[in-house]
Amino acid sequence: MPAPAPHKIFEALGLAPFTLDGFYPSRDPSLFHWMVLVLVEAGAPMTMEAIVRRLTDLDVEANTGDLAYSLRKAWHGLKPVYQESSGLFGLELADWHVGHIVRESGIVKAPDHVAPPEPKIPGPDDPVTVEEMEALCEGGISSSFSNLRTTAGLLEALGCGLTIDEANAWIGERLKYGLFRLRLIGVRGWRSDLVTMEGEKLVLNGRSLDLPAMRRAIHACVHPRLIRKAQQLEWARGEADREAARAVEGLRQAEVAAKQRRAIIHLVPASVEPAAGVILDVEARTVTTFTSLEDLRGATCLAGFDAVIGLDVRNALLALGVDPGPFRLVDLAPPQKTRKINKSGRKLTIDTDLLMKGSVGMSMGDPDRIARYLQEGDHRHLRARLESDAKSLYAYYMYGRLHGHVRLRWGFLDDSLAVEWRLPGEDSLHEILSQAERDRREVEVVVGSAPGWEEPWSRMQVGLVRREGQWSPPTVQLGGRVVPADEVQAARLGGLLPSKESSPSSGNP
Repeated sequence: MPAPAPHKIFEALGLAPFTLDGFYPSRDPSLFHWMVLVLVEAGAPMTMEAIVRRLTDLDVEANTGDLAYSLRKAWHGLKPVYQESSGLFGLELADWHVGHIVRESGIVKAPDHVAPPEPKIPGPDDPVTVEEMEALCEGGISSSFSNLRTTAGLLEALGCGLTIDEANAWIGERLKYGLFRLRLIGVRGWRSDLVTMEGEKLVLNGRSLDLPAMRRAIHACVHPRLIRKAQQLEWARGEADREAARAVEGLRQAEVAAKQRRAIIHLVPASVEPAAGVILDVEARTVTTFTSLEDLRGATCLAGFDAVIGLDVRNALLALGVDPGPFRLVDLAPPQKTRKINKSGRKLTIDTDLLMKGSVGMSMGDPDRIARYLQEGDHRHLRARLESDAKSLYAYYMYGRLHGHVRLRWGFLDDSLAVEWRLPGEDSLHEILSQAERDRREVEVVVGSAPGWEEPWSRMQVGLVRREGQWSPPTVQLGGRVVPADEVQAARLGGLLPSKESSPSSGNP
């Protein structure tokens, strides 16, 4: 039985070490979730055989009788599990699904929420308070609740006598539901001595035998309402604290994201041992090509980067002999391999070129032509092709990062596939537009095809943020035309709007 020991996965998730021995989940996890739990427990990549042995020790079975086969079918490329070219399975620690699966399994108990103690219901000796009378009015006075008791409670809460008009006015201003109306003829008809008339004023008789019953009735009526009100106030305070914490964390993440250095790496050929490659520095906007694998391996070009982006990026780093562990990895491979396009079961194969053309109108170079450049030693054309591919990947990455999805366009099909390429602290298009709306600012956008590499904002247009309804997403309006969100390639905040909105114009920054 392996003893729980701290390792980087537990540290990354902020969890105490645990072991799966003797663990009986409250609800049966799926095979894929069991796979994630075993990898978390191990703290290191594992072979499929090792995962199967551990699950067998835990008495986990598959309906097919073949645990390895069922595990592969349950995984089929799902995040946060990845498979290295060596066959080892590991976890993407930066993926939020890891912590979610661990916590959902129940092996790590969530902290107990300590609810504030409920106030005790007052007794017949406790006088009625103004807070109770306001709660009685806000919740509505039932028709079964007599005007006598309501009036007596009001007189006791205020501690003074009132005229009939003053009592009607006080309650009428606060009453949300029901009906309350005192009339002199009704007051004279009260048989109880709880409230008496002294001149034109109603006065509470503190010696009346009906006083305790009145207090009990009002206490019992408003006590649940006061509890709900206290709970709502507690939730509102907690939500305000959580919102403030989210704002602070958002600022912290934005500061971290602004300092992060990102590199896009692309190696060719992709299917065999790479022979050349290119690295694009996202922040510096520089492209470095390497026409031999030895130059790429010997270079320290990845030193100082925090995130590495590319197609099958983990295996690309392993091919260079670079440990992927220190980097945050963003894999630009298609999030989905196929799509069913009709009822007869015809499937569309989804590749990077298809998504790239649909999103930014660009494509990667022909693999056969690149192979010919490598074979002939044509470094000039090879460098040009690698630089072009790196810029295409850059535009594709920036689009997915901005929108949180990429476009799948084929024939009649125009759909989107969700991607998680955005680093914590980076703004999405929705967040940029929402901030522009809150701050009453213009928004600068590039629409249509991908921005140019040399002058990315040369086609910039200035627009306004509009919403069709309260719950509809914000959109960009250029002149009198609303731009579909998927057509926006780049966006940033513009200048403050004048007191009267002027028509948007276009121009260079």
